[in-house]
Amino acid sequence: MPAPNANIKRVNAPETGLIVKFDPATGQWRDELGRDWSNQVMFSLPDRDVFVVDANANPPAQA
Repeated sequence: MPAPNANIKRVNAPETGLIVKFDPATGQWRDELGRDWSNQVMFSLPDRDVFVVDANANPPAQA
């Protein structure tokens, strides 16, 4: 994980989450340090700020 990732006693924090962004120029999912996480991101979402999911559908689907 990007720094800071340790406390004052230099004990590393657990790796619990990471934000990645799709880079359309390279087709890769990258973190803030530019590392490629494409092999860990197995999906894509529409490029919309808001979208609706019908949770009552089976399986749940975009409404």
